[in-house]
Amino acid sequence: MNTTRSLHQAAEDGDLAAAERLLQADPYLVGSREDYKLTPLHRAAVAGHADVIAALLARSAHVDARDHGGGTALHGAAAHGRAEAAAVLLDGGADANAVDEDGHTPLHFAARGDLGVVQTLLAGGGLANARSGGSHKPFTPWHAARQAGHGAVAALLRDHGGPDKAAQAVSIHRAAEHGYLGRLQVLVKEDPALVASRDYLYRRTPLHWAADHGHKAAAELLLAQGADVGARDKAGDTPLDRAEAMGHADIAELLRR
Repeated sequence: MNTTRSLHQAAEDGDLAAAERLLQADPYLVGSREDYKLTPLHRAAVAGHADVIAALLARSAHVDARDHGGGTALHGAAAHGRAEAAAVLLDGGADANAVDEDGHTPLHFAARGDLGVVQTLLAGGGLANARSGGSHKPFTPWHAARQAGHGAVAALLRDHGGPDKAAQAVSIHRAAEHGYLGRLQVLVKEDPALVASRDYLYRRTPLHWAADHGHKAAAELLLAQGADVGARDKAGDTPLDRAEAMGHADIAELLRR
C-alpha cells in the first residue's frame, strides 16, 4: 500500500480516522510530498478540513511548508474560501504574510472573493497593504478585490490600511533612506503610526533606513516619534546593527542611549 498517497487522500477527503491511523503507524508521513510538492497539510487546507489540519499540526506538520510555487497551506485555504481552516492554521503559527514566488500573500488570494477569510486573515495579522508586483507597479489585496469586483472586501481592506496607507508607507521609507527631513515631518504628523511601518522586501522600519544611510537628523525625528530601536528586519538586524555595519558611529551612539 502506498501510505503517502493514502494519507494525502485522507487529508483531502477529511477522513480524520484514517489520517490518525496512518500517522500512528508512520509519524514521518506528516511531512510527505506528492506532485507539486504538496504536503498533507496543503491538501487538508484546500479542502477546508479544520479537524484534519489540527491533527496534522499536533503531529508537528510544518505549518508554513511551501509547495512548488512557494505557496503555504494558508495560501491554499485563502484561495478556496476556507475561513475555519485559515483560523486553525493561524492558531498553529502560520505566517499571515507569507509570500509565494509571485509575491502574493494569503490575503491577495482571499481578497478575490471571500469576506470571511479576509476578516480571519486581518485578525491574524495579515497586512492589507502587502505589495506584490514590485515598487513601480504595486498590487495590494485591495487591488485584487477591486479587480474581482468585490466592493465589500475592498472597503474592508481600505479601512485596514489599503492602497493609500501602502503608498504612505513606501514614501516614509524612502524619505528616511534619503534623509528628506521635511517629508518625514509631514508624514509622521499625518499618521504617527507610520514610524512602525515595514517595507515589503526587507521588513525594515524607517529607522532602519535612516540608520543604514547615515541620516542622523531623520533618526532623531523618528526616535522622538517613538520609533522602536529594537525592531528587527528580515535578516534579524536592528537599526543599531545597520548603523554599525555601515560605519555610522554618530547614529550608533544615538541608538545606544
